[in-house]
Amino acid sequence: MTKKLSILNVGPTPPRLGGSAFVNIETMIHLAERGHHVRAISQLSASQLASPDHDRSWRGTGVEVFPIEAEFQPSSKPLSRKELKDKADLIQSQFMQLVREERPDIVMVGHESQSFYVNEFARKMGIPVLQVLHGTPTHLIDRGVFPPWLSERFMKAVGAATIVIGVSKYLANIVRGYGILQTAHIYNGTDTKLFAPRDTKDPEFLASIGASLTDKVIMHASNLKSIKRPLDIIYSAAIALDSDPSLRYVFVGDGPLRAEMEEVAEQLDISSRVSFVGKTTYEKMPEFFQHAEVFILSSEQEGFGRVIREAQACRTVPLASNIGPMGEVIDHGRTGVLYEKGNVHALAAETLALTRNEERRRHMGTQARLVAEAYDIAAMVADYESALSAPHDFLKQKTL
Repeated sequence: MTKKLSILNVGPTPPRLGGSAFVNIETMIHLAERGHHVRAISQLSASQLASPDHDRSWRGTGVEVFPIEAEFQPSSKPLSRKELKDKADLIQSQFMQLVREERPDIVMVGHESQSFYVNEFARKMGIPVLQVLHGTPTHLIDRGVFPPWLSERFMKAVGAATIVIGVSKYLANIVRGYGILQTAHIYNGTDTKLFAPRDTKDPEFLASIGASLTDKVIMHASNLKSIKRPLDIIYSAAIALDSDPSLRYVFVGDGPLRAEMEEVAEQLDISSRVSFVGKTTYEKMPEFFQHAEVFILSSEQEGFGRVIREAQACRTVPLASNIGPMGEVIDHGRTGVLYEKGNVHALAAETLALTRNEERRRHMGTQARLVAEAYDIAAMVADYESALSAPHDFLKQKTL
């Protein structure tokens, strides 16, 4: 029987956007449901804290979240020494207060961007630390994007953890290359009850995204930043639509490249076949997947690509760039398709090949759903529970 733990989490939570925030809060909620005492320190902006719904994702779940007011700083942005110190002072003050109230059995750092502030601080107090790697800044540091002093400080902070968990083997192997050997991987799980297939399409929903029952819907969902390469999809759409004008491209989400995407679509004379639906809630995402034939993830870099697993859970075929961990999420030709990153002609060709072969899509969708069920939230949380309860035993059992 697993010992009931006192867990102190430091990491992102909604209303922060991004997959890591959803993974972090879902993991905490499920650990609380298993009887563990879970507290969390989360950074939210002043405007987010002012919203009466800022606690909607954890309200009534048994997870005690202690928000800190801090303006959003993307984890892809190298911080100055002063910024690191100011943030450390802020987080460590709240951390110490919670430790005085109840000393945790283990600290779970839900994103590597928080490692600077917590890992060494907690270990000096004799508290074990589980560090989760989601992708940024890990892969950026590995590519030499960050200044050397900050990269060294990051690896020292990550290396101070008792156990390091990458959400993919790809990420785990990056830090292992820096001599951090206390590393394993746990794949992000998907809520397969929320993300589930639908056998028929709703004409009203299709109309709301500018589509009809005769359209073949090609979907993309992201923050429309350059790292997601959404313009590749626009350029590939112009090529594919020349061959099949029944394609309807639907972009879910908002971000800095949206205006340029709309402008390029207009220039390429395909704007009538492209829909930008803006931001939506996490709970509404399954409906978009359920009405799409193909989901495209064209990213420059991903830590795992959780959105791929969500598409697979809905039996929607994912088509993704062949980067980092994608080969772990997609079994090419069986549970989805990979294409050469940045090759818009290849992307258009694979899109057409999938939309023209319903039987192939159906078979892939069935296999994809089985994989999503095997790596659902319950499986993910069970692994985290084992890693939190007995880090050293977990490392012995799990191999890369």
